[in-house]
Amino acid sequence: TEIYTKGRELYGLAHSGKTIREKEVAILVEGYLDLITLFQEGIQPVVATLGTSLTRDQARLLKRYTRDIVVVFDPDQAGEAASLRGLDIFLEEDFSVKIVTLPGMDPDDFVRKAGAEAFWKEIDSSKPLIPYRLERLASKISLGSPEGKARACKEILPSIAKIGNAVLRSEYIRELAERLSLKAEDLLSELKKVKSPGWEREKEAPLRKENKPLPPAEAMLLKVLLDDEKWVLFAKERIQPEEFQDGRAQKALQ
Repeated sequence: TEIYTKGRELYGLAHSGKTIREKEVAILVEGYLDLITLFQEGIQPVVATLGTSLTRDQARLLKRYTRDIVVVFDPDQAGEAASLRGLDIFLEEDFSVKIVTLPGMDPDDFVRKAGAEAFWKEIDSSKPLIPYRLERLASKISLGSPEGKARACKEILPSIAKIGNAVLRSEYIRELAERLSLKAEDLLSELKKVKSPGWEREKEAPLRKENKPLPPAEAMLLKVLLDDEKWVLFAKERIQPEEFQDGRAQKALQ
């Protein structure tokens, strides 16, 4: 609905936000029960994606609390490769992202059986997103063959290109070149062929803020609606957003 959209919310954030700020890290899980069990066992800097794929709105919401994320995947997750690529949103939004895959259990079962201390040990041994993806790829194909190297570059370089920090990008290029026994210069040449929202941000001119005032009548009407909600339904029956001249006023009315 206009009031509630899963892709704009994070389950549990209302309860865990304070702890996330204090710990300066957020643990991201998939399911409701995963979060509830972890929270009850004292693992409280945790949020869940409400059973959906990660969205940019969720990432930006979380950015208000921390830029350090540890993602805990369920074991044998269907479409894990696609899920990992979906985490590139965090890279584009300048997060530090690490990954944990629990041995044979989802977070709910793991904490019930192994306890909170064992869970924190798994969190402490989490791996950064790019090396984790390369490790998962190496378990499926030979990175020593020309075909394997080409596939690894095809899989990993688009993610590296989305990293806004130039130093971090260069470090991952160096690590990837070393892992694949390639020249870093060759990988940089390939990287330039990849569209990179994060990379291009460095080259963008600062955006101009819209300082133009709203048309007086539109501003006055919005003020009335904000001041007294009894007029909202009255206006809804008589005014369409398209009738407003200013796009900001249209969005505000909607």
